[in-house]
Order: sequence, then structure tokens, then C-alpha cells
Amino acid sequence: MDIQYNSWLEKFKQPFGAVEMNSTVNFNIKVDSEEYIKSVALIVKKQGEKVEIEECSMKPYETNKYKYHYQVSKGSGLYLYCFKITAINHEGQEFCLYYGKSKDSGEGYQYVNEASIRWYQLTCYEENDQAPDWY
Repeated sequence: MDIQYNSWLEKFKQPFGAVEMNSTVNFNIKVDSEEYIKSVALIVKKQGEKVEIEECSMKPYETNKYKYHYQVSKGSGLYLYCFKITAINHEGQEFCLYYGKSKDSGEGYQYVNEASIRWYQLTCYEENDQAPDWY
């Protein structure tokens, strides 16, 4: 399976970098596969006292491309995310692959086991704090 996502490129994630609370982040991913793709989901969890995991179903918009507009609405802090691809192989068996961060760059890596995923990070701040003119 060929999965294309790079958190450093605007064609995959907008905006780049930290975002203000209640703003929207646009995610796009491309999944080329000989297997039947049943679903593609954005998995998000916010770090904090209580970890809540959201599974957001991504919508197809072009051949093998999926998108989701995620609203950062659970307060400021660190959000972690990855992608979950559910597919059916040629024998009719359903399986899941996860796509998370690689060690070196914004490009990702395919994971078979959910427990071993390296999560991408998204920082959310409370409000934009303008630097003084002299700075």
C-alpha cells in the first residue's frame, strides 16, 4: 500500500505549525492500493488529564485522496494524530494499517500495530499574542 502524507507540506496539512484554539486544520492524505479501501480515518487524541480519542471519518474527494476538516475545540495544549486505513485484501479479509510519524521528517511510516505508532503532534494555543512593535 502506498500512503502519502507529509505534515510539513501544505497540500497535506493546512495551516502549518501551531494553531489557535477553535480554528480548523485541513488534513489530506493519498492512499494507493490494490486492496479495496473500506475507510480512511483521522485519529486524534489530546494529551492531558483525561485522554479522549476521536476517530474522524475522512471523505474521498478525488481518486485515492481523502480529506477532513478538524476543528481544534478541546482547549489549548498538545494534540496527537495519526491515520487509520481499513482495507479488504484479495482473500476478503479485513485489516487495518496505521500511518504515523517517521523518525526523520514530516513524511510518515506505516504501522501494523496501533501500540507502536509514533504520533504526529499538533500544538494549539489559547489566543494569538502579538509581539510588541519593538521586538
